[in-house]
Amino acid sequence: MRRKVIAAVLAGVLLLAAVGALALWPTSSQPLSAPRPVSIDAPSAISSNGANVWVVNRDNNTLVRIDAATGTVAATIAENVFALPASNGVVVSPTDAYVSNANDTVDAYDQGSSHRKVSFTGGEDAGFSNPGAMALSGHHLYVVNTDDDKILELDTTTGEVVATLMGPSSGFLNPDALCVTKGRLYVVSSELNAVAMLSTATNAYLGPVDAAAGRFEDPRAVSCDAQHVWVANRQTSTVTEIDASNGAVVRVLSAGIDAPQAIASSPTRVFVADDGDDRVAMLAASTGAVLKVLGTARTFNQPAAMSLDATHLWVANTGGPSVVEIDATSGVILKHIS
Repeated sequence: MRRKVIAAVLAGVLLLAAVGALALWPTSSQPLSAPRPVSIDAPSAISSNGANVWVVNRDNNTLVRIDAATGTVAATIAENVFALPASNGVVVSPTDAYVSNANDTVDAYDQGSSHRKVSFTGGEDAGFSNPGAMALSGHHLYVVNTDDDKILELDTTTGEVVATLMGPSSGFLNPDALCVTKGRLYVVSSELNAVAMLSTATNAYLGPVDAAAGRFEDPRAVSCDAQHVWVANRQTSTVTEIDASNGAVVRVLSAGIDAPQAIASSPTRVFVADDGDDRVAMLAASTGAVLKVLGTARTFNQPAAMSLDATHLWVANTGGPSVVEIDATSGVILKHIS
C-alpha cells in the first residue's frame, strides 16, 4: 500500500512538471522575447543637427541616434559584444557625427545611417590622448586632449592633424569646453577662470576675454551662435555674454538657476542647465531676461549636457536616464525619451 502511495505522488509530480514545461513553451501567440535593450543609459553628451540627435551613453558605452522629427530612438550602436570604447563627446555636422573616445580615437559616423565611416587616431606624432570636448567649423574639428593639455585641429576630409594648440601658452589649461564662431575659437578653462580666444585662420592666440569684466568664476560651459558667445559660471550662478564679432564682454547676467553646468544658445534663446537642482532656465538673448525656469522631480535628473537646433532643445539626463525634448521657442516640454 505504501509503495502505491509513493508511486502516485511521483506520478503527480511528473505531471505537474510536464504541465509547467508546456506553459513555458512558446506558441504562435506566445513568442520568445529577448530582454528589452536599454537605449538611454546615463547620457553624458548630446548633439543635434535638426535631423538626428546623437547621444553618448556613459555607463554602457553605447551611442544612440534619435530621429528628431519623431523623437524616437532610431538606432543603438554597439559594434561588438564589449560595446564601444568609452566615449567622451559628440558633435554632429549635416552629414557626419564625430565621437571622441577614451581609447585615443575620434570616430566618424554617417549621421543618418549610423554606419561608422572612419576612425581617426591623429597620427603617431600628433595623436589623440583621451580626447574629450570638440567643436566643429566646416571640415575642421577641434578636439581637446584631456591627458596632455592640447587642442588638436583635425581636417576631417584628410584625417590629418593640421595644427596642435598648446596650453597654457595659448591661454588655456585643462580646457572644459570650446566653441567656434566668427573666425574665433573660444576655450573655457575653469582652472584659470579664463576664456581664451584663438584665430581659426592662423591658430594664433588672440588673448583672453577680459576676465574682470566677464567675472568668470569656475566657468564650465560655453556656447556660440552667430552673434554671441555665452559662458556659464558655476560658482556665481551667472552667464557672461560676449560679442562674437570682437570678443568684448557685453554683460554678466543671472543664470536664473544655481551652479550652471551646461549651456546652449541660438540668436534668440539661451538655455542654462543646473545638474544639482535639476532645472533648466530659458533666457531671452536680446535682453538677458529669464523667461522661465523648467524643472520638477519628474522632468530632469542631473541634466549635464544640452544641444539646441532650430526648433528643439535636447537635454541629456545623466541620472535619468532619459533625453528630454523641449520646444526651443516656447520652452514647452514635449517628450521624455528613454
